[in-house]
Amino acid sequence: MYELTGIPSTDLLASRLAATQQATISRLQPLLPRLPGTAVFSHTTAYQILGIPLPERYDLRNNTIHVSAPNPRHRRHRIDGVSWHVWPLLSETSAFVDVYNVPCVSPAHALAQMSAHTEFGQLIVSGDTLLCRNPNLKRAEMTDFNPLLRNRFKGSRRFSRMLPLLRENTDSPKETELRLHAMRFGLPCPEVNFPIFTRDYINHADMGYPEFKVILEYDGLHHFTSREQWERDWEKRNRWIAAEWSVFVATAATLASEDALIRYFREVERALQANGAEMYVTEPPISVWELSDRRRHRN
Repeated sequence: MYELTGIPSTDLLASRLAATQQATISRLQPLLPRLPGTAVFSHTTAYQILGIPLPERYDLRNNTIHVSAPNPRHRRHRIDGVSWHVWPLLSETSAFVDVYNVPCVSPAHALAQMSAHTEFGQLIVSGDTLLCRNPNLKRAEMTDFNPLLRNRFKGSRRFSRMLPLLRENTDSPKETELRLHAMRFGLPCPEVNFPIFTRDYINHADMGYPEFKVILEYDGLHHFTSREQWERDWEKRNRWIAAEWSVFVATAATLASEDALIRYFREVERALQANGAEMYVTEPPISVWELSDRRRHRN
């Protein structure tokens, strides 16, 4: 289920993660006879086994192999390069999986473990990544996270606060960041990957407000380095503009600067209000942690 095979060369992220997965499996196989039967690989090591992109910011050491056991007595020390963790939830059968006969925690449990170690905004990005639209990389459904809410673990409060901000069927981490920024600046959560019908074409917008014909798009580096991608994007956007949609494109430079984000969302605000929306940008923006307050997500 999680083995990355037969990936088309056009799926660059999945191809890169497949190479990481194979290299990690090869690195870990010699350790298997030295692990107790109750132990499984976990944390960032599980991400690499499962083919999940690592968050941009976390506090675990790189190149360390992470192993979890359900009980402190089950740990075996003095294995060079191995960091041991206790994860009592391994008693649940849904807590672990095998990938190429290498045991590791399940995707939902890996995300729960990383809740204590990942910068909060990046934790939401990581959660979206598990729920992404790409069938090669989709690793979870929202319902997979619900059983974990009944348990207490290191990072459980951050995990529970993250869940209302996750969205299924996203396409990229930077799109998630753009969505979170829109909400930080006071706009409602944009709808993600909704279809737009123009003439004989159906294309999906990264996110936006379809009721008010406003689209928010993110262009990463591959949009500029691939001539074919660049041409497809602008053909699609030209059709949208001809159909009287307002299209706003953000880049890495937009996300890197609060001033650039303010300018971007002020333009979005004007388009929304011109189409009848009562939506307003607020300054200064709130933090992602404040955004995750469950009282904001009632009803």
